[in-house]
Amino acid sequence: MLLVGPSGAGKSVLLWRAARDLIPAARVLRVKRVQDEDDARALSRHVHLLRPNGISPVVVVADDLGRPHMTDWPRAAQLLREIPSALLLGAARAEDFSPNLLVGATRVIEPTLDPLLADALAARLREQDIALRMEPEEAFDRSEGLLMEYVALLTTGQRLRQVLATQVIALQDPSRRTQREAARLVTTAHTLGLTLRADSLGSVLAEGPGMGQVAEVGDALGVLRDEHIATRDGDTWRGLHELRSKTISELLHENPPPRVGSTLARVAALIDPAYAGWMLRRVAESHADCVAEVVTDLAKSLETAGASAGELAAFLEGAERADNALYVSATLPILERQRPPHLPIDQLAFLIYPQRNQGLGFDEIGVTQFDQAVRRIKHLAEQLPLRHDYANTLRAACSALEIESFRNIVDNAEPLDVVRVLEAGHPHLHVPADLVRALIARSSAPSDPWTATAWSRLIAACAAHLSPSETMEILGSPSARVRTICAADPSILDATVDEAAASVSVTRLLPSNLEEERPLLLPWDIPKADTHDALNESTVACIARLKDACPELQRFEIATVTASGDPYRLRDIEPGHKNMLRARFPERASVRQAVGYQAALRRATSSDTWTEVVGIQVAAAADLATAARELPLRFKPHDHARRRIAWRARIDDVRDRLGALRPSPIPPRSEVATAQALDDSADRSQDETTSVLRAVLNALDSSCPADNRKTPTVLGSAIALREAADKIDHARVASQTRIQGWGAVFPDDLSDALRRSADLAAALHRRPALARLVRAQNPLESAVEIWTTIRDEEQAQAGEVLSGLLAPVPQVTHELVEDPAPASWGLDSRSWVVMTPPHALDETLALLETLDDSAREQVGPHLVVLCVADDAPPTAAAIDPASPSGESQRVSLGFGFQLGSRPSASPLPLPPEMVRGWSHAAGVPLLEPAASPAEIALQLVGRSHEAARRRMRRLPDPAAANRGTPPETWAGARGPGPSRPRVYGSAQSDAAISLLKRHVASEEQGAASAYLSEVVLRPVTGAAIDPPAQELLGALAVLHLDGLADAGPEGGGAEAPDRATENTSRGRKDSGTGSV
Repeated sequence: MLLVGPSGAGKSVLLWRAARDLIPAARVLRVKRVQDEDDARALSRHVHLLRPNGISPVVVVADDLGRPHMTDWPRAAQLLREIPSALLLGAARAEDFSPNLLVGATRVIEPTLDPLLADALAARLREQDIALRMEPEEAFDRSEGLLMEYVALLTTGQRLRQVLATQVIALQDPSRRTQREAARLVTTAHTLGLTLRADSLGSVLAEGPGMGQVAEVGDALGVLRDEHIATRDGDTWRGLHELRSKTISELLHENPPPRVGSTLARVAALIDPAYAGWMLRRVAESHADCVAEVVTDLAKSLETAGASAGELAAFLEGAERADNALYVSATLPILERQRPPHLPIDQLAFLIYPQRNQGLGFDEIGVTQFDQAVRRIKHLAEQLPLRHDYANTLRAACSALEIESFRNIVDNAEPLDVVRVLEAGHPHLHVPADLVRALIARSSAPSDPWTATAWSRLIAACAAHLSPSETMEILGSPSARVRTICAADPSILDATVDEAAASVSVTRLLPSNLEEERPLLLPWDIPKADTHDALNESTVACIARLKDACPELQRFEIATVTASGDPYRLRDIEPGHKNMLRARFPERASVRQAVGYQAALRRATSSDTWTEVVGIQVAAAADLATAARELPLRFKPHDHARRRIAWRARIDDVRDRLGALRPSPIPPRSEVATAQALDDSADRSQDETTSVLRAVLNALDSSCPADNRKTPTVLGSAIALREAADKIDHARVASQTRIQGWGAVFPDDLSDALRRSADLAAALHRRPALARLVRAQNPLESAVEIWTTIRDEEQAQAGEVLSGLLAPVPQVTHELVEDPAPASWGLDSRSWVVMTPPHALDETLALLETLDDSAREQVGPHLVVLCVADDAPPTAAAIDPASPSGESQRVSLGFGFQLGSRPSASPLPLPPEMVRGWSHAAGVPLLEPAASPAEIALQLVGRSHEAARRRMRRLPDPAAANRGTPPETWAGARGPGPSRPRVYGSAQSDAAISLLKRHVASEEQGAASAYLSEVVLRPVTGAAIDPPAQELLGALAVLHLDGLADAGPEGGGAEAPDRATENTSRGRKDSGTGSV
């Protein structure tokens, strides 16, 4: 249970009263801090040791959830929910509440003062002889439902701000000067989220250097603590509460001097240097007119404190974020005036900012509606000021740095920290050429892709401060730099630079493990979204290193080859080939500023509390659920015009409400991030619930467009509706929230209604005439009836097609099973699986490839062929449910194919994880190789890859990368050592291993015409399988099946290898696809 409400609502009172009275026999455990994972685990262990049970449960009570010292409460709650009889009770201020606090099925309660309770409180105060300064009825009317405000009005006759004003007036007494100045500094710092060290306060507030004067400052802070103005946190001081601190700071600056800017400048001299950038950004967000004077004082403070390179970089990054905040202040009024009702402000800015500041835009395409939108966006972009005109803070921060201090910081810094400083200060930081020369001289040559990334970024940052002649003198020629970068990457084989054409061409060997080749980010880089295309990411990363290291070059080409030296191709494309101009790479500072602007806009426009966000979300979700239940009627050929208009009006109203919805509050953090870019990346992210609601809205909208002349594509509607339903289910699993008086955010039947409408749309794609059967009285039920009829008929016909087609191979069977990853455009979530023994695999695939387009559509989007062994006894190595002991069963041999969607596309081999999923769906246990042959095969492929790399590489290996001998993991491929038992024993597997070893040895000697590491790719690439490749693939097939056989008792786990591989080792020359 979670109590949520504004400050003064009485949450804490109710929390502790409930903890005492809720379960009389319970033991109450108060949680004061859960700041990190260690705290969360320690709390969980402690509750475990208390041994809660049904008779004596443990109630874990946590107040102030959402505050920095409770950052890891969600992790602790997950662990505590696993303990039986452990109950959770918490409270959070409305401004600190976020859905992250809701773990599992959590009930949210908002305490509100009602007249009955108000009268009872007033009566109790009278009984205690406490004088009332205001009548209870008037106090209740003015309290706005807040308990503490009501009590303050009853007992003092004043609102809380008036009470605080009285405290501030009392601080004006001349004898309380130290207390007043301490309150001014502590509360002003607290409004920025900062604390002040006790020693710093003592040194700045003490009237003399003696310990007595310093102790008087401590006494003054103690008085402020007793008056609930300040509180001590270890050796630092902060305000008691952000709202109280904000009010007190405003009251203390009502009659300047001092001005707020002057106080902020004093605070700048007291904070930890690591927080200088954070403070600068927060000042820009809350006191924009004070930024200019604060930035200078912060720079002096860093100089005095002897800041490190990391702290200087954080300060410069904060200066750029301050400029972002100032640019938001200038552009936000324009965006708000021009925002269409249905478009959220952040999405509008996402369209406008790059057009105005990054040279990006949309071209007209001749479609009236699209072209009008393009012109409106262009017109609005022209109204915004330019971002480069808002760089005064960063320029001032760089100008305030003394050159000698800067030299000392850089000279004593690690190269990586130097790169961060130079990038943070670009383009306003001036670095003399002699300092650049010294930096380059002490940076060692890179030895691997990671150091190559850092080295290239250092070159790019330094080159910005050099003339062309100095660049050549200090950094060397482009050819030399290209050679240095490429030599550090073991997968790069050769590089050619044409300085006259300002271009470079690189040849790269396809990496053996693409996951290890993911782009490397420096610690302060903006995290990138995973594109799930490791080859493309690593290829672009290679080009990016060359682009950074060689600012003179303009064109970058990279070709990826296999071990044979031929280009790596997948069917008709080369996914590892790129030919890119420098202009295709956005400037790093420009991207950083764009992301920072999005984050600053989100901070400036975010809601004050989650309550107002959730209220709009709940209402919008309810309207969307109503629209989803009526959606089947919109597919009717003669839809009721008035009802359609009303349905569209509801959708448009929801769109306007979601468009006007301010972003959710940004949760507080327990500490400052290592780099501002990490905060920006987190802060600009959208609320998942709102994103899901917009996905549902768009799916419904596209299924019934406002323009009646547009005929929606029912199959596209099915895809969008199913994807929206999946997002709802995912969000509901993440948080099963029910809010008092509102219920769940997502109605229970919303995703079900979307799925039923999606099924109907997929069915109408096959039989559009049946849309007339949708009934107005029960649209969803009639939709299910229509879909069920069409599905059953289509699947029956598909079964007949497969039965007739596979009749020549009676050993082959086919079943309709639940698809592990159903296609969103399919008629059903089930797909056909064809199961064939190995010796019939080629014939089965050949027959299935004769299916034409219409037959493939009828069979469904996924038609999978699994290779199985019949009449195999159950074994301990089989995965998934096995047959009862003694009964025969069919087992999956671990490989299979998926038929292409078009006759022109050859079947594709299934990855191992997909084979596992389809085997489980078909109820067929999967045999896992339990012996070493498969491992030895992988090791031999690794040796082949390394031999090819050595054979084709025209670059020296870096000295730090010892490649004189193959890695230890390849040692077994040279033969079993004396301590390694021989676990493969069949004559065929011994012969296959010997064949593969001899072939790899010939590759290492440069005498082979085929290359094992390239041959294994041919079933995927579609390359023809010639006799040498056929021989190697046959040997690999023998090892795979021998491993399966060895998984069973006495080798009886699968068919005998000689019969199982009789046909698979031949390959399939007609289609160019091997069967192994």
